[in-house]
Amino acid sequence: MPETTQQQYVGRPLKRMEDPKLIRGQGQYVEDLKLSGLVYLAFLRSPYAHARVIAIRTDAARKAPGVIRVVTAKDLGPLRPIPYLVALPGMKQARCQYLADEVVDSTGVPVAAVVAESPSLARDAIDLIEVEYEPLPAVSDPELALRPGAPLAHPELGTNQAFSLPVKGGDVGGAFAQATHIVKVRVEHNRIAGVPMEPRGVIARYDPGTEELTVWLTTQTPFSARADLAAILDFPEQKLRLIAPDVGGGFGVKGPLYREEIVAATLARRLGRPIQWMSTRNEDLLTTHHGRAAVSEAEAAVSKDGELTGLRVKAIFDLGAHLLSHSIVPPMSHSVHVLGPYRIPNAELLSIGVYTNTAPTGPYRGSGRPVGVYLIERVMDEAARVTGLDPVEIRRRNLIPPEAFPYRTAFGTPYDSGDYARALDRVVELADYRGLRREQAEVRKRGEIMGIGVAAYVESTNVLGWESGVVRVERSGKVTAITGSSPHGQGHETTFAQVVADSLGVAYEDVAVRHGDTLGAPQAVGTFGSRSAGLGGSALAQAAMEVRE
Repeated sequence: MPETTQQQYVGRPLKRMEDPKLIRGQGQYVEDLKLSGLVYLAFLRSPYAHARVIAIRTDAARKAPGVIRVVTAKDLGPLRPIPYLVALPGMKQARCQYLADEVVDSTGVPVAAVVAESPSLARDAIDLIEVEYEPLPAVSDPELALRPGAPLAHPELGTNQAFSLPVKGGDVGGAFAQATHIVKVRVEHNRIAGVPMEPRGVIARYDPGTEELTVWLTTQTPFSARADLAAILDFPEQKLRLIAPDVGGGFGVKGPLYREEIVAATLARRLGRPIQWMSTRNEDLLTTHHGRAAVSEAEAAVSKDGELTGLRVKAIFDLGAHLLSHSIVPPMSHSVHVLGPYRIPNAELLSIGVYTNTAPTGPYRGSGRPVGVYLIERVMDEAARVTGLDPVEIRRRNLIPPEAFPYRTAFGTPYDSGDYARALDRVVELADYRGLRREQAEVRKRGEIMGIGVAAYVESTNVLGWESGVVRVERSGKVTAITGSSPHGQGHETTFAQVVADSLGVAYEDVAVRHGDTLGAPQAVGTFGSRSAGLGGSALAQAAMEVRE
């Protein structure tokens, strides 16, 4: 903060500015919006993980009360594929069908859609659609999917392996040849589902007069979602407005664009009426991307003094049946975090992405970080066991020392600064680690169970580089701050008001923070990866300083 201002608000506990409307039930979520002429969308979904669609009979649904349109894949017409945030060289790409035509590749894939005058009428009509399926062999285990003769999630690809990503640094073979101990660890990172307070939802409205499409969406990334939707629909991006109103949680799963949102926008243009789709909890579980779903194995070369001199890792990531825009992020994030805060000069990693007949996976609560951290911490515990060292001590011996910074890992990841040993020692002191160990010994003498876990990690934050902000002083002297960072419960309005107030020397109550609308905000990235305060806050601080000068 500049010397000419005093830091009055940043760091102070304050009542959150956005909370009163939320705790009074006065928030405005996607489902709360009531537009003139609004109609409702529902989907018929496959009960099979893998099956051929023989026939779809929709006559009864088309005649049902309140039904406006019944749509199958042939009615939807051609649309462009979902763009990927990251595409790896040689990656085999499985098509994400917005409505399945010939084959369904996972449970919950939509095969038909109904637009009706109410949500209940749309769901009633869905029940009238008859689909004839021919079940096909399915695979749900990523390791089994790699074995010869395994069922293929996508036979046209000829394999279940989507990509193979090797990374290596140092003399790994030499490290293992000279090791006193070699420890091996295998970890299964179970598939988990995000369950935000608010399920996914969308409203799309097309104005034929202005030829503009407005989409209200439960998203963490308004600008990315707008860009992807414009590309898929071949629609002018400057005429597509995307609004994220109050968003009830996400933590990764509301980052990508999903097929239901694409279908809603497509049909809104065709019908000339605004369309709403709100996911049920069951639909959310089936179709919103899952997290983790990986199996990782490691072997480490350990010296007689407990130093990890080499590491080999193989990680198999279950991608589900198809890729969404962010699906490759967890494997790449894993490669950044698997070496942790430790000085391991020689390492190699092989990451393999596998298609299975399951729901897609992607970033959720860590986005690959927990997979890497869990593995290396299990390695450290196993190394402590074989060397007879205390779990804290073996970590202390392997931490990157302060004098080594700036440091670059064996995989080339730069670490700018740190004093990891000091942080570890402080935690040991605060926890009374020695006292806990004494207590553990006494408890175990009585035949009781008491465990003490130790873990250390380095997390990448402020990822993907940049964020935007606008600060405007109104004629009244009040301040409007517009951020490109779009919250889903983190408290941006309060945090950013504190930052701007201190930068300008005004009361934080006099700062109104606006967000979540691509029409009024500058081009931005979004909210994920612990980047909002660091990047979004810094952008607003810089803008405020320039306004003040």
